[in-house]
Amino acid sequence: GLRAIGARQDLELSQKAIEFFGPDGPSTDRNARHMQLAKVVKDDDEVFSPLESEFYEDKEDREVLLMRYIVEHEADFR
Repeated sequence: GLRAIGARQDLELSQKAIEFFGPDGPSTDRNARHMQLAKVVKDDDEVFSPLESEFYEDKEDREVLLMRYIVEHEADFR
């Protein structure tokens, strides 16, 4: 994913977001994950805002990184 395409900043932001879910991270079960998320935002509904803002700044230009990855790994997409 993010590591493969070289999106280091997005990877860091994702890891920071995952930390809010505790040492085991978010559940793989959708309903359980939604309950975890509700707990996280219960006390602070803006908890993810700084990460979200930074993500949408897109300083690394993830679309360019993705396209570069596709070109460099063209055979994998056939």
